[in-house]
Amino acid sequence: MLAGDRAKTERFTRIFQDRVAAAIEANFNVAAEDEKVRRLRKALIENAAARDGELFLYALLTVMNRMTAPWQLIRLGVKAAGSDTAARVADTNYGVAVNIVLAELERMVAELRDDLRSGQGFAVGSLLKTIHDAARGLRTELALPVDSTWGRALAAQRTQISDLLRTEIESMPGRVRRLLRLRPSREIRPNSVLDPNEVAV
Repeated sequence: MLAGDRAKTERFTRIFQDRVAAAIEANFNVAAEDEKVRRLRKALIENAAARDGELFLYALLTVMNRMTAPWQLIRLGVKAAGSDTAARVADTNYGVAVNIVLAELERMVAELRDDLRSGQGFAVGSLLKTIHDAARGLRTELALPVDSTWGRALAAQRTQISDLLRTEIESMPGRVRRLLRLRPSREIRPNSVLDPNEVAV
């Protein structure tokens, strides 16, 4: 750094960050087998937040990658704030958790777009469910005002998903579009089913 070698500085920084991430992962693996350490996990994360914002960010990313549903990371923010109000969560160190989840949602939407465009997205259904769960989790776990930064970011992602799916559905044959179109409830009789002949076509 003192020599002004930016390329070498960036390379060493990346190496250091990778080692820190690996060390955090190793410690979490040990903690998974130790009940006492597992109880101290949140305290360790909060200590990281107090000491170093970047270390805290890495800790949150590591925690998110270990979760079955990554969007659940926002629950740390809700717990820290003692409230599901977005403004209260934003005032805590854990407000960055919401940014992480929104960035992950944006990444998944980009992956969905690429899969649909390539026509080779074999796991589109699973990806759509994961995206849906993340968007629903953000809406139900947090009281997000529509005009807030987070509310607008979520709305933008939902609009993009809707546009992607609409384009995909409109490119399908007419019979398929009829099967997929959203029908008014008055058109749906109790115990009604799809016509097997239509589905077969």
